[in-house]
Amino acid sequence: MDLLVLGLPTSGKTSLTKVVFQKLPLHEAHSLGSSTSVEIINFTNNPYIQFKVYDIPSTIAFDEFCKPEHSAVQQCGALIYVIDAKATPYDKACASFNEAVVTLLKYVPKLNFEVFIHKVDGDTFTKGDEYKLECQKDIQTLIKSELASSEIEINVSYHFTSIYDHSLHDSFGKVIQKLWPQVHYIGNMLDSLITRCKIEKAFLFDILSKICLGTDSTPTDPQNYGICSDMIDLFIDMSYIYGRDEEEDSAFDDESSAITELMTGAKADSPNTYLILRQVGKFIALVCIVNEKDQAKKNLINYNIDCFKKGLAEIFAASEVKKAS
Repeated sequence: MDLLVLGLPTSGKTSLTKVVFQKLPLHEAHSLGSSTSVEIINFTNNPYIQFKVYDIPSTIAFDEFCKPEHSAVQQCGALIYVIDAKATPYDKACASFNEAVVTLLKYVPKLNFEVFIHKVDGDTFTKGDEYKLECQKDIQTLIKSELASSEIEINVSYHFTSIYDHSLHDSFGKVIQKLWPQVHYIGNMLDSLITRCKIEKAFLFDILSKICLGTDSTPTDPQNYGICSDMIDLFIDMSYIYGRDEEEDSAFDDESSAITELMTGAKADSPNTYLILRQVGKFIALVCIVNEKDQAKKNLINYNIDCFKKGLAEIFAASEVKKAS
């Protein structure tokens, strides 16, 4: 389930991969030059979900790179093509995407195709969603035309991304969830958890990258996703300051947890919302949004989270057995 990341020079593909997977500080993202060789990022934060991210420069001979004797492309599950939303017109980028698709389909017939419409963070795009939608419509029309000329019919998913908000981590999470076989079982368990405990929303995060590995089936509010992602940042910072184990050089263990109260009530007597974070695996955290009256049922919530944690371990153990057989 490795990922291929392509795009024209200055599209921002190298900086976005480094921001998510190597925690590159945002102020350093602009100083990165265009990549000239293939960069491989190994995602090995936890033993249950591991993959590689290939950052492919536009200057290499892509057809040669994709040939079986030279490449691990056959292990890839998705192509992420990054298009700079500010670099109009989009003709060259869409033509390049089509060329990549034509090449990849010769060697990897089953592949997910994702387009990141990147850098939607300037003055133009903050005026309203209509500018984003117009941009997507233009890109979508050009890509459809390019694919039709090559007589190719594929499904392409589109994502708006920016390194300055949570959209980038959210989009990578959606790409990975499509490829991770266990995500359906985890989603069913999260549905059971929120029903039993009257939890408003539950997310399963990789702590270090802040990528969402799974969620329940209720609609996801981007604001809620952002709040939960911010809580992970706070949790990491506080853990490394006050919870660091000097012997193991780690701030996390199976008992790591946190509860944060959000002052969301419009009136003084309105109920507030709580965020509950529990570590449920190595560098994997469950983050739940719970309203004030239901948060009082701490014992019920903790018991069911323990059950979820046990079920998660069983799913991971079963997948390891399947790999070995």
